[in-house]
Amino acid sequence: MIVNRETQVKQRILVVDDEKIIGETLEAYLETQGFEVSVITDAVGLVSKLDTEAYELVILDLALADADGLEVLELLKHERPGVPVLILTGMGYDDDLMREAKRLRADGYMSKTVALPHLVAEVRRILRNSNSAVKAMER
Repeated sequence: MIVNRETQVKQRILVVDDEKIIGETLEAYLETQGFEVSVITDAVGLVSKLDTEAYELVILDLALADADGLEVLELLKHERPGVPVLILTGMGYDDDLMREAKRLRADGYMSKTVALPHLVAEVRRILRNSNSAVKAMER
């Protein structure tokens, strides 16, 4: 079977990171991997963006300039429980932060220093799990 990549719907990812270079880097790399990516730099923009557009995944910086990432995660999971969230942090693998993120139902937790191919693998894992959960609920 031949798949026309022009008509194939790309999975949409929203990156929320107040460091412009991180957002631009993730956008450029994830787009080369076949995703459609939008980037915003603050939590205020996140709420309005999710009100007007659908995303299959949110990649959320833990330390935003205008908000605590864990509080944003909690709000996201309350308002949009079906949207998976991958926490991306420059604070490394802090066990307490990771536990709290998992308690608040983060779907993944990664350091900003991770190699981009590993990040993409985690994105694909989360999206695969999310799609499997949706299909199971439809049955």
